[in-house]
Amino acid sequence: MSNAGILDICPCLSLTFRDRTNLIRFSNEEKDIDKLDSSNNWSFKVSSTGDKYLAHECYITSSENVQAHLHTSLFLEKKRTTTVLLQSRYRVEFPAYSKSLLTLGSPIFACPHINLLSFIGSKQAKEKGGYECLSCQTVFRIVFEPPLETLFDRPLETPVEALIDTLLDSLLDTSSSPEVVVVDVTRPLGEKGWPADEHWYRQSRIRKEMPSNRSGAIEGHGF
Repeated sequence: MSNAGILDICPCLSLTFRDRTNLIRFSNEEKDIDKLDSSNNWSFKVSSTGDKYLAHECYITSSENVQAHLHTSLFLEKKRTTTVLLQSRYRVEFPAYSKSLLTLGSPIFACPHINLLSFIGSKQAKEKGGYECLSCQTVFRIVFEPPLETLFDRPLETPVEALIDTLLDSLLDTSSSPEVVVVDVTRPLGEKGWPADEHWYRQSRIRKEMPSNRSGAIEGHGF
């Protein structure tokens, strides 16, 4: 299906619908997955519950001060479901002195519609049970976020001079540990059969025309 679109997983890894189909077929037939051109950067795994999946790990750099360590798993055959799932865990590190630096670098899209770095600082990130993308049903859930104290969180009565001194100390202290936020992301990649379905199209870089709201605009996420 030449028009089925390309699914971006991270800067170093993408999948076509044919790639996904071949990976599932080789997995079911228990063939050597390394023989597939689309197997680069994947390692084949079987979980303790018998679920077959492909694992990938990499680092994504947003800016000099912000990076994410990504562990992602492509579940080709998961019990109790016929949907192919991409489950990822992002460990985002940024300087302790300012959470605002998250949005100053290049975006990190965990699905085609949501910049993970903007999501971390949004009100949607606080929703219990996670937040679902309005466009592709990707679910975001923060699983670890330490208490963050930035210059902008300090009481207003704090002297300006003290705030400046704190900022300068943080900038000069390269030994200080970065803040870490861990986000789990689950992306439904459609049913295992052929042809590609709506879930795959909504997750793809090139998407089939989908029904929009009455104004013809794509509904926003508020962040």
